Amino acid sequence: MLKKTGKTTKKWLLREGIGDKASAAVQEISRTLGIGEVLARLLYCRGYKTPDAARGFLVLESEM
Repeated sequence: MLKKTGKTTKKWLLREGIGDKASAAVQEISRTLGIGEVLARLLYCRGYKTPDAARGFLVLESEM
């Protein structure tokens, strides 16, 4: 349940059934980066389809 705090309350929606190829990519992103599958799936759906692309989004270049 989401709490209302006077600010706009947002709810994240995940696509259902992203397919076998996408599912394998999500698992690879999750495993490689050591992140949860939900975060990996969100990254994948936002266009970060590989572990390197997702890492590039999550880590500043100066930290690499």
